[in-house]
Amino acid sequence: MDVFAQACYLMGVGYEYHSYESRALDTHKNQPQHWQELSANARECHFSWHEAAKVYLSELYAN
Repeated sequence: MDVFAQACYLMGVGYEYHSYESRALDTHKNQPQHWQELSANARECHFSWHEAAKVYLSELYAN
């Protein structure tokens, strides 16, 4: 699992890529409350280059 997929999994915002389509459709259809929670969590995530650059620079110059 790549870093982005792992972050999404840990934050409860989605599914792993190899099985996302059928699971997402099933969740949307059969578990609407869970789907709403996933959607709300995903809307709170910000994966912008600006944020990634801040983390990278802080780790680069940490020592």
